[in-house]
Amino acid sequence: MIWSLKKSAQADTLAQPPAGPIVAMRNLEKFFETAAGRSYVLRQITCDIAPGDFVTIMGPSGAGKSTLLSILGMLD
Repeated sequence: MIWSLKKSAQADTLAQPPAGPIVAMRNLEKFFETAAGRSYVLRQITCDIAPGDFVTIMGPSGAGKSTLLSILGMLD
């Protein structure tokens, strides 16, 4: 059996990273309604993450780190 490989036109060009940020957040907010009013978990979060960036999310317990990751992962 003879195998032949066909080159596609796209194979000649190298994959270029996206021109803009991979993740862009603008004024992201998350709150819960309570009897006393709105309780904000995240308030006006703005951030751009570019290709190749290494990002660490740090903060005290209850600061909203897991909530932010849930939103970024499209779970919430």
